[in-house]
Amino acid sequence: GGTGLGLAICRQLVLLMGGTVSAESTEGVGSTFSFVLPLADGNKPEQAPQVPREPHSHRLTVLCAEDFPTNQIIIRTMLEDLGHYADVVANGVLAVAACAHTDYDLILMDGRMPEMDGASATRLIRAGGPPDAPVRDPGLMIVALTANASEEDRARYLASGMDDFLTKPIDEWALYTLLGRAVRGQLERGVALAPMPPRGPSTSELDAMFGVDTAADGQAGAGPAAHDASLQRRIRAAFAADLPARRAELEEAVAMRDHETAARLLHGMKGSAGHLREQALSALCGELEAAADARDWNAIEAGLPRLYALLGGFDTEPAAMESGENG
Repeated sequence: GGTGLGLAICRQLVLLMGGTVSAESTEGVGSTFSFVLPLADGNKPEQAPQVPREPHSHRLTVLCAEDFPTNQIIIRTMLEDLGHYADVVANGVLAVAACAHTDYDLILMDGRMPEMDGASATRLIRAGGPPDAPVRDPGLMIVALTANASEEDRARYLASGMDDFLTKPIDEWALYTLLGRAVRGQLERGVALAPMPPRGPSTSELDAMFGVDTAADGQAGAGPAAHDASLQRRIRAAFAADLPARRAELEEAVAMRDHETAARLLHGMKGSAGHLREQALSALCGELEAAADARDWNAIEAGLPRLYALLGGFDTEPAAMESGENG
């Protein structure tokens, strides 16, 4: 569908840069467009030195409501790296129940979850919880986690009683700033928080202190880059392991014309893809999520082959990474 205006614009941009465009098309199957650009060799930019963040003054107990395992791993790791406690539940019903028996300082609440979504869970917590299991603190800080960052989404979450929202993939500095606000907010409310224990020097700081050349002796895995690579391996493996069940759920939702479940699953995949730095997969999931919300089943069924093609690369991902082929 469409007028082809986007292709015309892309062609003009490529030609203006001295490149060439080609197309291969098979009727009834599809088309592949490609381009070649003559570009000069680039120079790798200098990396800005990493400035360690000051630890927060106090330690928070944080509840994360998120149903995708990849996103659970990411959020828990980020919180624990910053020195805070983290509990994880898979839906809004469990989040409300957890608030009945634990004093949390902050909830990171996914917008779309099975059984009860984030907005509904927030409204129930603000109302004090169910009569048979009242929550301990209806006024605690609740922040939406969402892969959708439109003003409409923001307004809906704030209207449900949430205090703010973080977009996926989560920016570490944004999370750090948010946690600092939560610490200050709890102290201003008179909530007693445990002081943050002193942080000892990291492995990389000890290496620098004692003049250890980690690049020369093969110990480069001690620094932030290795930590990031290790986290990427974990979340890719979790995503791959969870994928068959999610795909089966999505196929059933499409067959049953269950637009809410389809949109929720695509929303979760979009968030995971963002954390995995799979931009094409994230963009496609966003398009299909919007189609599910609009009940545009033709668009969804047309897009599923592309989705499955992109997801196909994860089938062998864990084995390849265990053997070191992907770093």
